[in-house]
Amino acid sequence: MSARGQYASAFSCRCRPPKDDDYESAMKQLLADLSSQGIETLAFFSSYGDGAYHYIFFSDKPLHVRTLRGFGRTRDVAVTRLEVR
Repeated sequence: MSARGQYASAFSCRCRPPKDDDYESAMKQLLADLSSQGIETLAFFSSYGDGAYHYIFFSDKPLHVRTLRGFGRTRDVAVTRLEVR
């Protein structure tokens, strides 16, 4: 990772239907909370059909993304290597 944003975390959440609108609202608040702490969103993508949302966050200091309870399984894993091909 570069000198800026030297810590990164991959965050995945699988939202159970029909809670999509509630999830989006909770996630917007989480993203605002993270941004206020200097943690930025590097990437976002979703998998159509299975309800999975994936984010990559980065920061100048170690980070941990809190779990969004009540929406399904959440996983937060440190990114140790990023390779672009």
